[in-house]
Amino acid sequence: MVSIAALTDHYKQAFTAEQAKILVEGAVAIEHDLVNREDFSKLTAVVERLADQMGGLTDQVGGLTERMEGLTERMDGLAAAQERTDQHVDQLAGRMDQLTHRMDQLAESQQSMNRTFERFMVRTEEQFTSVRKEMREGYDELDKKFDRLDEKHDNLEKKMDASFADVRKQLGGLSLSVGMGLEAYALDKIPRLLEMHCGFKTESVFPETFTDGARAEEIDVVVRGTIAGQPAVVVCEVKTNITQTEVRGFFGRVDRVRSRLGCDDVRVLFFGYRAALDTHGMIEAAGGWLALPAGILRINRQAG
Repeated sequence: MVSIAALTDHYKQAFTAEQAKILVEGAVAIEHDLVNREDFSKLTAVVERLADQMGGLTDQVGGLTERMEGLTERMDGLAAAQERTDQHVDQLAGRMDQLTHRMDQLAESQQSMNRTFERFMVRTEEQFTSVRKEMREGYDELDKKFDRLDEKHDNLEKKMDASFADVRKQLGGLSLSVGMGLEAYALDKIPRLLEMHCGFKTESVFPETFTDGARAEEIDVVVRGTIAGQPAVVVCEVKTNITQTEVRGFFGRVDRVRSRLGCDDVRVLFFGYRAALDTHGMIEAAGGWLALPAGILRINRQAG
């Protein structure tokens, strides 16, 4: 039979001394209640299984201990990180205090600027009011001056209208005199020019008017006669200043009365004091003649 001391030493291998003592006492009490060795063997097997389980539990406790140590290290790391975070927060708090101070300074500066702007606007409004008053007075004076100028302008217009009316009357009479004098001169001069430059034999020379219903076409000078024994008619436009517009208009008039001239050979002559070079070219291109005073009267030979 195993002694109590041996049994105690045996349990101490897996349990603490206190646990081993309790197990031995339990075993002794059980031993007294056992009837035979077989029951004791069964109890021993149960105790051994319990010891094995206690060993596994011890291993688990050891693993938990290691995990607790790792967790402790992590907690230490978190504590250090928290300390650094606290330092950053303190720094940010200091910066926020500085920013708040600067914002207060800016607000104070803005208020000062607002007060300065208000004073400036008051002075500007006062100056603007003064200038507007001066401008209004100036405009009133200017209106008065314009009224006086309008009155003088109206009087001047009346005087000028009267003067221009008199001038137009005199120029109209002079133009009529010049035109009539030029036509009379043309009636005398054109036949001699025609005879001199193209051998025209004049039979009659008169102004003529051709009427077609309500329309009347007037030709200043119509010279009838012969050239080299053949009948010919020269129709002449007499103007002091011959323009391209008058050239186009007279050629159109000639086309309208050509069938009533009673002759197949119809020549066109322009007789006047002056005509632009472009007008010369237009007359020549259309097959007409041009007579202008250039020291002596001459006729455009190339159109003949």
